[in-house]
Amino acid sequence: MANPYRLIVKFKPDSIVSVNEGKIHFSNQDQVIRTAGYIFNFSYRHVIHFLSPTGQCNNPKNSIDFSQYKGLVYVENTDGMSEADLDLLAGSFQTLPYVEYAYV
Repeated sequence: MANPYRLIVKFKPDSIVSVNEGKIHFSNQDQVIRTAGYIFNFSYRHVIHFLSPTGQCNNPKNSIDFSQYKGLVYVENTDGMSEADLDLLAGSFQTLPYVEYAYV
């Protein structure tokens, strides 16, 4: 049975280069590796599915600026985690200087 809870993280847009094929790439990748290497143990997917890997809108019929949502992602491969574990993980994301918010 799939976990009914999902972890959403909003990284600061200027800290993200892209989210592509489950991998997240940061503008200061070395800092992230030093301070929170565990981030790379997860896969990520844009919450807004039509955003390009770089956070641009892939919907030419829509002129809305979605740049503020760059870095808004689901944390994937957390199905085996309990709600309490996801809350702890959200709390650890929340402490990072390149994260705006994280919640389950």
